[in-house]
Amino acid sequence: MTLFLGALGRIDLLQGEKSAWFTVIASNLLPVQITSTDKADDLYQKHAGKTLLGVPIGGEQRMNEFPSLVPQDIHLEGIGSSEAVADIMLSTAGWVAVTAHLEQQLHLRCYTPKGTLLTIRKPPLLPFVVNIKGERLKKSPAYATKMLLPLVKNMKSHK
Repeated sequence: MTLFLGALGRIDLLQGEKSAWFTVIASNLLPVQITSTDKADDLYQKHAGKTLLGVPIGGEQRMNEFPSLVPQDIHLEGIGSSEAVADIMLSTAGWVAVTAHLEQQLHLRCYTPKGTLLTIRKPPLLPFVVNIKGERLKKSPAYATKMLLPLVKNMKSHK
């Protein structure tokens, strides 16, 4: 499977024998798309700079000027299905907490625009964030976004 964070980042799950969870921590305005890896290149070519991938905006002209995505391979070992093993920090886009079963070997290929930084944060900033998720979306590997009430109340009080 492949996870897109707009057209700013991409994570391919190349090896992992069981389920793994990727919790996206980013702006609600950043479109997140999941597709099969064999369809990922076509999806990017067709939708980068347009509504589906959303960021960066500007269509074909903007994407012609946008740096190409550069891959970096990452290997992680799961520490349990309720705790993230690491964060994949995508420069300026946010981060993705990666959770996998105990001792599960993951091989990920992560893409960021040329000239930006991809960093692995161990230990993760929010190790138990995988446990905060909404309902599973029908016919999808994704879950609904779930906002924490104390966070929402806190955000409203600062307006």
